Amino acid sequence: MTLVCLMVWPLTGWREFLSAGMAFGIPLAYAMLMARGGGRLHVTLEAPDAIVQGDEVRLRLTASYGARRRFGCGKRRFVIRLVVPIAGTRSFDDATGTSVPQPSSTSRTEEWFEIPPLADGASVTLDRSWTASSRTILRIGPACMRVGDPFGLVLRRRYMSDAITVRVWPRTVWCLLPASGSLRSPEGSPVNGTVDDGLDFLSLREYRPGDPVRGIHWPSSAKTGVPMVRQYEPWMRIATVMAVDADPNGYSGSDEFELAVAVYASLGEACLSVRRPLIVTDGTWTLRPASVPAWLDHCSGIAPNGSDAGRGERPEASALPTSTMWSGGEGVAYRFMVSGSATSPEWTGHHTRDETSGTRQVSFRIRFGERPSVRTAAWGTVAVVGALADLPKVMGAII
Repeated sequence: MTLVCLMVWPLTGWREFLSAGMAFGIPLAYAMLMARGGGRLHVTLEAPDAIVQGDEVRLRLTASYGARRRFGCGKRRFVIRLVVPIAGTRSFDDATGTSVPQPSSTSRTEEWFEIPPLADGASVTLDRSWTASSRTILRIGPACMRVGDPFGLVLRRRYMSDAITVRVWPRTVWCLLPASGSLRSPEGSPVNGTVDDGLDFLSLREYRPGDPVRGIHWPSSAKTGVPMVRQYEPWMRIATVMAVDADPNGYSGSDEFELAVAVYASLGEACLSVRRPLIVTDGTWTLRPASVPAWLDHCSGIAPNGSDAGRGERPEASALPTSTMWSGGEGVAYRFMVSGSATSPEWTGHHTRDETSGTRQVSFRIRFGERPSVRTAAWGTVAVVGALADLPKVMGAII
């Protein structure tokens, strides 16, 4: 309107257009002037990388001025909006039994921080906390400063920090694992005798030409006067293969799905805690978490998919951090399958096909609120789990 009035005034000579142009232009210029500032404000966000479901998310914002400010900026109160979206996660719709977009798994979706006037070089630290009520991946930020004017003509958004990620791990319980049985080679033949390197010390023998020097036991060599070399019991790394049904149609509700993820996470944590290699698969892609935190990071992002969603696709790199593709070469002692009360027989049959000799297959059927039980099937063991606290009992029965 300002431009139109000022352009029409020279053509018509009407002073009313000049007055109208000035009436529109002066508030607009004042609004643009009010929206300036904040260029020397530096903001950082801090939060833990991972927490356990039910714990508090503690977010810390630090704002500081690093350089001399211009006239008028010292009296401004900067309001910084922190948007806390949970990108990439989906929730379980109990009414329809399908997965739906989930904007947030917490009671809040954004936080407001009011930064008071600061002197040159001064800083202020503000803390916020809320309870992570569900397992998910929180993407917090970036911090956005919104500056406007009293007329509502101009709104300036300025992003002041980087976004950070907080992974909310599922709650887990400690459980014992079945023994892996006799040591066997990848071909299935027994392994006996002694080896020059391993974990369990067995005996000593005299040094032979070609033996590695690092294997010499110097105290025994000093006593006998003859170089002695350590001998160990033979061993091989026995892997455990795990799979979970992510089809929402296989579960009676969100509680049952979350219990399945908690059982799945507990079994994987038990394997990695005793350094038993863990292989994660959906039948088409196969990955291997490198540590317990990497495994729990993966479990924090598990979401219900469609029956065919993600089939044949490898998860994103962020879904399984510090994990690598598994190329085989290790014996598979157990195959754990976690599914819901309504899982289709096709999914179970797809994951019970295993041509590896000596592999024991255990299917964990999640039925929320039901008493735990263990029975034997033609292809392996079927365990019913009704609560997370029942998992140690079930594993004790399987052992």
